[in-house]
Amino acid sequence: IRAIAADDTVKAVVLRIDSGGGSAQASELIWEAVTQLKAKKPVIVSMSDVAASGGYYIASPATKIFALADTLTGSIGVVGGKIAPAGALAKVGVNTFPMGRGKRSTMMASLGPWNDEEKQVIQASMEAVYNTFVGRVAQGRNKKLEDVLPIAQGRVWTGTRAKELGLVDEIGGLDAALDEARKLAKVDVATGLEIYPPAPTLRDLLSSFGQVQSPIGLHVREALASLGAFDPLVADEVARLIKIALSFRATTIQAIAVLPIVR
Repeated sequence: IRAIAADDTVKAVVLRIDSGGGSAQASELIWEAVTQLKAKKPVIVSMSDVAASGGYYIASPATKIFALADTLTGSIGVVGGKIAPAGALAKVGVNTFPMGRGKRSTMMASLGPWNDEEKQVIQASMEAVYNTFVGRVAQGRNKKLEDVLPIAQGRVWTGTRAKELGLVDEIGGLDAALDEARKLAKVDVATGLEIYPPAPTLRDLLSSFGQVQSPIGLHVREALASLGAFDPLVADEVARLIKIALSFRATTIQAIAVLPIVR
C-alpha cells in the first residue's frame, strides 16, 4: 500500500476486502497505510461476502465504500481469550509448573487460567483496543464518536443495513467500485488496470508441481511447459485450470472460519 501511495502513475486504488477480521495490531497498521494512501489519491473499498471486524477497520478510512446487499460487515468489536487445558492435563497425570519473574510474567502462559486480577487486566486491555477501533471508524467515516457507539458493540450488519447506518456509501460490486475509481481519478475507461498481487503466470503455477516426485508429476510439468510455449492462448487456459485444481487441492472446507464472530 505504501509503494502504491508513492507511485505517481497510480491515480486511484480499489481495495477489495474479503475478511472476517484478525489481529488488532495488523488492522491498525493497515488502517494507517490506507489513511496515508487516501491523502494522496482516491481509495475505493469493494466489500466481498464478508468485510467485518478487522475487515471493516481497514475499510473505514476509504474515500468511498461499496458493499453487496448481503455483505456481512460491521462487527466493530474486540474478542480475545486463551485455552487453559491445565485441568484436563492433570486428569491424565500431566502437571505444569510455570515459572517467571514479576507479578504477571506468566499471565499469558497458555496452560493455566487467569485469576480475577489478571482477568481485569485483560479486560482493560481489550476495552482500550475497542475504544481505539471505534475512534478509527469515527475518524474514517467522519462521524461523531457518540454516533458510532450505538452501531458498534460487535454487531453485524448486512450491506443494505450498513448503508442505512452510514457504515458504507453504496450498494454495488467490484465493477461499480472500479467505475467510481475511474470517475474520481478522472481517467478514461480504457486506462490500464493493474492487479496486486499480480495473477500467477503459467511458470508460477507449474512450480506448484515441484514437490510432485512421481513420474506422472514430472510428465505433467514437461507437457504443460511445452504446450504453453507453443500457444500462449492455450497457456492462459491451462494456467486457469491449474489454478482451480490447486485451490481444491489446498483448501480445507471450514464454513465457520468465514463468518465474523458476533461480539
